[in-house]
Amino acid sequence: MLTAKTDDQLKMEMLREGVGDYLAKPFSMEEFRVKVERLTAQRRRTIAERAILLQKLLKSNQDLERFAYATAHDLRSPLRSIDILAQWVEEDSVGTLHPQSAEHLQKLRQQIKRMEKLLRDMLDYSTMEQATDEAGEIVKGSVLLTDILALLAPPAEFTINASEAFQRLSMPRMPLQQIFYNLVQNAIRHHDGETGRIELDVEVDGPRYVFTVRDDGPESIRNITRKFSTCSRL
Repeated sequence: MLTAKTDDQLKMEMLREGVGDYLAKPFSMEEFRVKVERLTAQRRRTIAERAILLQKLLKSNQDLERFAYATAHDLRSPLRSIDILAQWVEEDSVGTLHPQSAEHLQKLRQQIKRMEKLLRDMLDYSTMEQATDEAGEIVKGSVLLTDILALLAPPAEFTINASEAFQRLSMPRMPLQQIFYNLVQNAIRHHDGETGRIELDVEVDGPRYVFTVRDDGPESIRNITRKFSTCSRL
């Protein structure tokens, strides 16, 4: 910035607006060259540093995708074994198992099926190419919440609700199911009371959706809202 004014207020205003440096008239051409060269060199360093950080981020994302794939793949085998063992117990105890125990066994197998579905979704998501817009299975928010609660089995003292907008919205199951699962689980785990309330909501922000998770947890962080935006609206 080249200016004839030298008052401090103007200087602060220019710096707040993002001006890297300024010269006051009259000025020296040599000083002008030095400052331009310095700012140019600084800009080049910034661009180079950003390129390095971007490469590190891309590698980190690739490592994370490989880890998610390997983890989901490896967990499917013991999960199948648990399901087979539960099936054998169910078959061997027909007519002899207490009705309540039989019901618990059925619920166990239902949870196994849900976990298998979650692992399949994780495998599908981790193998998607970043350049594609493939979103995987599309479900209503109400279905997504039902499946999350089935996996979490939250305490009866906790109330977990979703707004009507959230329940009606069609959304990709993965990765949103995993994201909401983690947020709701954390809200329950770190709550300081025997009862609690968790609310899920969504609103439109231009071409994107903004999801919100609120809870009435510890006083020190009460009313803190977890927000995140997802890809372009479906």
